[in-house]
Amino acid sequence: MLEVKNLSKQFGRFEAVKNANFAVDRGEIVGFVGPNGAGKSTTIDMILGLTNPETGEILINSEILTQKSAAKLHQKMGFLSTDMNLDRNLTGYEALAFFAHLRGDWTPAVKNNIKKLAVEINANLNKKIKKLSRGNRQKIGLIASIMNAPELLVMDEPTSGFDPIVQSEFIRLLKAHKAQGGSALISSHNLSEIAEICDRVVFIVGGRIVDNQSMNELREKAPKREIIDLDAVLEKLVDKNPD
Repeated sequence: MLEVKNLSKQFGRFEAVKNANFAVDRGEIVGFVGPNGAGKSTTIDMILGLTNPETGEILINSEILTQKSAAKLHQKMGFLSTDMNLDRNLTGYEALAFFAHLRGDWTPAVKNNIKKLAVEINANLNKKIKKLSRGNRQKIGLIASIMNAPELLVMDEPTSGFDPIVQSEFIRLLKAHKAQGGSALISSHNLSEIAEICDRVVFIVGGRIVDNQSMNELREKAPKREIIDLDAVLEKLVDKNPD
């Protein structure tokens, strides 16, 4: 579904991402984990076409992501971050309609999905974005990311601002997405959430991919073989891979 091959990005003399390699298979949810400044957001920006890599390539459904192919390939994707670019003067519904029109998929199915999702996560679509709390703006972003049933979700801190009830609903929606053959790459500091919903975890430290293991592999190595402490795993990897 998604392949990242030998990806590197440099800002001046600073190497933000160094020869990164990993993949997300169809029907797989992959956690993307690392400390602040490790290169997670830069990698995601390259996947989304917001910045270009110095070297390497990104493939979606075996097709290389380029400036020419980006619009077509990104139609297969949904994206959610803590900083969604929502027009603050639009209502939630108007913002969602705008995103759908940009993708060219303002269809009855998408309209029905919006209404259904709004009920499920208790999202207020009638208020203007500027009058919504951070958590409620994030709900609009969540609906925008999945309303067109994308094949691949790319999410950067997706549950930031959510209360526990909406976090639980988010996990349910993500599991439903997977059950329908969808894939996801999720970057999050909420490592207990990553442990609950992901099939595999890719660890990045200092711009380098330092580990890539399935949850089953991590579970086998856990002291009690049930409880996986990803914070402890990450701490050890940081110690082993100083900048």
